[in-house]
Parts: sequence; structure tokens; C-alpha cells
Amino acid sequence: MDLISELLETSRLKATVYANPRGCGAWQIVGLSMSPVFHLVARGACWLHVKDRVARPLSAGDLVVLLRGGRHVLSAGPEVDGEATRLPEPGLDGESVTELICGRFDFGDALAGEILDDLPDSFVIRNDSTRLEGLARLLAVEAATEAPGRQVALGRLSDLLFIAVLRHLMERGGIARGLLAALTDPKLSHALVAMHGDPAQPWTLQSLAQRAGMSRTVFTQRFRALMGTTPLRWLMRLRMHKARALLAPGGRPVGSVAAEVGYESEAAFRRAYGKWRAARPVSP
Repeated sequence: MDLISELLETSRLKATVYANPRGCGAWQIVGLSMSPVFHLVARGACWLHVKDRVARPLSAGDLVVLLRGGRHVLSAGPEVDGEATRLPEPGLDGESVTELICGRFDFGDALAGEILDDLPDSFVIRNDSTRLEGLARLLAVEAATEAPGRQVALGRLSDLLFIAVLRHLMERGGIARGLLAALTDPKLSHALVAMHGDPAQPWTLQSLAQRAGMSRTVFTQRFRALMGTTPLRWLMRLRMHKARALLAPGGRPVGSVAAEVGYESEAAFRRAYGKWRAARPVSP
């Protein structure tokens, strides 16, 4: 079971490219976003400025991802000049020009937000990443055209870009804890795939530990260390997220949903679901 594919499907990932700016001379772009954003340097070079971080030089093919959004600046030089965006148009032949592809990642499911919480706030993937190199080239080519379907093509390529970013972080050990980190654990991954594959099963700590090939004590300790919660609490969270999707306007009756997510009675499900909703900081 490819759990990453399932999570991306249910999270309703939608990536979009919202700008393709070009600048020369003393240019700078001041960004402020509440959602995850990315910037690909399609051509030229620039500097990245993020609060409380040293300015970082970027070159063609480098990818910047800011999963918490926030204020950031991309500029021609190592210093920021004021608070305004300035993008002088390219002038003389041979003048140094930098081209960026700017986009954002949107997720329609709250569980995706919990996954993102365990990823680094911001990071740079250099252009020496073979997997991203081809995607970056395709994005740059597509952004430079005015062909029919350009925006849709850019969106689809940006979806692939996010998957490539996840793979890069998982393979390079860039995720210290959370679901994605646990999925790289050769033992915990078996239990997680089992839970996500059939959350309605009457899983117990013992049966999940057996799936992982570990004792209950070691399994619980390892699970909590990586996931920040216990196995059975994570199972409850999975059931509630699935129930939330099934109970969407025009969805299934409560009794039917209760049975599908593993509750023997509608009353028990209503109590658990109400408690879960009340504990959430923002109601879905």
C-alpha cells in the first residue's frame, strides 16, 4: 500500500503558479503569505531573506519552499532595500536577468495540515537534486510559453513538485518526526499502513505491535517518539478524519458512518466525534 499516495489523494492537494516575475538591476520581491509557498529560480541568481536567518544565495534551478508562509524577500543582492517590491524591466542586451516561478500549495483536508506541521518551516533544495532537475526544467519551459492550457500544466507540474519535495526530505533525513518520518521506519511503517488501510478494524495495542514486529512497550515508546502521540490516539484521529469526510453536507447518515469507522453504536460514535470536534482549535 502506497500510503503517501493515499494521503495526497485525500488531502486534496492543489498546487498553483501565481507569478512568473523577471527582474534585473536592483530588484526585489517582498512576499507575505499565510499558506505554503515555493519559489523556483528558473534563470539567473538571487538572494533569499527570511526572518531570523542569514541571507542565502540562490542560483538557477534552486527551489525555496516556505511551508508556514510568512514574510520573506527575494532580491538581487545580499541586502534588502526598504519594504516595497521593485521589478525593473530587463533593458540592455546582455544585462543580467533573473526569472522566478512562484507558486503555492493548498490542502483541503485537515489531516494534511498535521503532516505539514512536522516538516521544516522553510528550506532550500539545491539544483544538484537529480529528481527535481527535470521538473524544474519543465516548469521553466512551460512558464516561458503562452501555449493553451499553460496554467493547468503549471499546476500539474507543481503537484509533482510537492511529491518530489516530500521524497527528497524523506530520503535525506530532513523530517525528524511525524507521520512521514515514521513511514521511513521499517517496523513502524507496517503498523501505520495497517491502521490507515482499515481504520475500522478493532485494532489493539497488541495487534499493532505484532504488525510492527515489536513488543508492546518498545512499539509504544518508538511510536510516541516519532508521532508525538500513542498508537490508539492516532487511530482515533484517523477515524475522526474519515468520519468528517463522510459526514460532509449531503453525505452519509450518522449511523452508517459510525459503523464504517469502527464504532459498534451510533451513540458511542457521537460522543467520540463531539469530543474530538470540541478539542480542535478551529472547527472544520
